[in-house]
Amino acid sequence: MNLRSGPGTGYRILGTYNCGQQVSLLCWATPGQHPGWWYLQIWGGPRGYMRADYVGNTGLGPGPCPA
Repeated sequence: MNLRSGPGTGYRILGTYNCGQQVSLLCWATPGQHPGWWYLQIWGGPRGYMRADYVGNTGLGPGPCPA
């Protein structure tokens, strides 16, 4: 899974992470912005965007990212 600098595949890759790594969900991109992307922080690592399809959310996530 790639962690990117922005919500889309055209953004720079900040790192590649393995299935099972824990993350903190910070906010999600709204449908009017870039649907399907979480802004998150890898535990012990950087913050960035990752496709929601690849992130398992075991509880209620945070709200939308500020515009």
